[in-house]
Amino acid sequence: MPFGEYIPLEHRFPFLRSAIGVPIGDFTAGKEFTIFKVPNSKYRFGALICFEDIFPKLVRRFKKDGADFMVNITNDAWFMRTSAPYQHAQASVFRAIENRIPVVRAANTGFSCFIDSTGRIYDKVELGHEDIFVVGYKTSEIRINK
Repeated sequence: MPFGEYIPLEHRFPFLRSAIGVPIGDFTAGKEFTIFKVPNSKYRFGALICFEDIFPKLVRRFKKDGADFMVNITNDAWFMRTSAPYQHAQASVFRAIENRIPVVRAANTGFSCFIDSTGRIYDKVELGHEDIFVVGYKTSEIRINK
């Protein structure tokens, strides 16, 4: 995320970090697509961090490399109590549909849910009628289509 996880062109404009005046990460893009194996199972998954779920090519690559499902972990705290956490979750819905692959979303304050390979959100973390800014966890079955 530009200006959140790194400063674009910082190597050309080193004064930017001090001029911005707020802490900003210094992360760089990875060079490998790691497929994780679920322990004691034959299933494998790819991981998307934060807004990486907006990039269709990333999910397609994980799927081509053998992922049975995707996991998206994200920090949606900066969206506060707006519609943005739900809008961000819609990116994962599109990735599920495009690739016919289930997606599990875990958001620290945002919308944590399970999405099937047709894009249907079939389970979510909730407390009462609230599903953002809640403390909790959820387990649910994932249907893997081969």
